[in-house]
Amino acid sequence: MKTKQKALIAALCFGGALHPEANQAAVIFGPVTNPDNGHNYYLLSSSSWPTSEAEAIGLGGHLATINDAIEQSWAFSTFGTFAGVDRSLWIGLSDSVIEGTFSWADGAPVTYTNWLPGDPDGGPEEPSEDFVLMNRPGFPGINGGTWRDVDPDNNSLPLFNPVNGVVEVVPEPSTVALMLTAPLLLATFRRRGTKTANS
Repeated sequence: MKTKQKALIAALCFGGALHPEANQAAVIFGPVTNPDNGHNYYLLSSSSWPTSEAEAIGLGGHLATINDAIEQSWAFSTFGTFAGVDRSLWIGLSDSVIEGTFSWADGAPVTYTNWLPGDPDGGPEEPSEDFVLMNRPGFPGINGGTWRDVDPDNNSLPLFNPVNGVVEVVPEPSTVALMLTAPLLLATFRRRGTKTANS
């Protein structure tokens, strides 16, 4: 079996933990459209938060912005156990710019949080805990999907691994308009074609 095929199988089965290029993130699932907001989401191979965010930007989005409990539930149920693997999930929240002030990578206001009790706990004593993940299902004594601030590469807490980025891409307004008007235009052309054929 070729090396790239082995790497792909490892990424799919083990959350990218055996990915030969651990400093890169790659799409392992998606796009999947969230029916509640029409946004497209991707699951990335296991990598650091900064690497995952860079890949998200390359895909035309950012690590996911979770705006409410409905989006939280959808993202966690869609990606938290992908391919039968319990996964922690990087989201786009961090306080890397101003310690203690969390902001979304896409600049949206923080209107919803789902912190694990006691988190966020990074601060002067843990200054590198600037990046937020959803706790994986099956983590002993912790509710899956709750949020925790951790180091950017999560090496200090291997029990959270694999940690996969969830990318959110908001369709361009022109794309949404085209999706909404395309069926209407198609029906109009069909009617015109039928009238011409009957003439």
